[in-house]
Amino acid sequence: MPGRGLARHIGSWKYLKKGKAMTVAASERLRTALGLIMDEAPADGGRFWAHPRLRVLYPRYLVMLHTLIRGNVTLMTAARDAARQTAPADPTGLMVAEYMDKHLEEERHHDDWLLDDLEVLGVPRQDVLTHVPSPAVAALSGSQFYYVQFYRPVAILGYVAILEGRPPTKVLLDAARRRTGYPEEAFAVLRMHGEFDPGHIDDMYQLLDSLPLDSDAQLAIMTNAMATHELARRIMTELMEEHPMTVLRSERVPA
Repeated sequence: MPGRGLARHIGSWKYLKKGKAMTVAASERLRTALGLIMDEAPADGGRFWAHPRLRVLYPRYLVMLHTLIRGNVTLMTAARDAARQTAPADPTGLMVAEYMDKHLEEERHHDDWLLDDLEVLGVPRQDVLTHVPSPAVAALSGSQFYYVQFYRPVAILGYVAILEGRPPTKVLLDAARRRTGYPEEAFAVLRMHGEFDPGHIDDMYQLLDSLPLDSDAQLAIMTNAMATHELARRIMTELMEEHPMTVLRSERVPA
């Protein structure tokens, strides 16, 4: 079961070394936990990029990404506002709010740029905007709003850790361009993420190490990271198995 590796890391963030309690940095603990679950149950990104029908799947992949990230700026704004409201009762509130304020600016317009990439592939903007998100996408996005509005905004850091933790590399994208025959312009947004996401994720981990995290906050971040990973796996599986909800409007056969 994929969750077992991560479950071993939920709880105390200290360990014993030669009989002494040693504090483990929050970023190190989360990186280790995510490494375990990704080894046990990869998100299948590698299998996707090696898929024999990549030329067919790639536009669907970009549409799926659009259905997910079109809500990210709204989500981060909600997280920022909620985090501010929790302070000073929640000592993480103001620091999370400041981080979200910066991060939402970094994520602004990415959904619009994806529409540009899809137009290069011949997918009309209206088709993307009216594509029905799969329940897995809706569950992933909706769960973040739940954590932010009804629990603690700091939990969203688990979502950020997964979504920005392993962007597609230049090698993968170069190979995908050759295999699909699609123009370079169709990979613009993914190349941008590959260039900037490593810096973004480092910023998040620096924040994590600076936060006064209690055990509940640690548990929320870990749990959300695990759930985000599982839903991301489901989304990629739907895509590779060509679930009907991943098929584009232009590909559907009229009834």
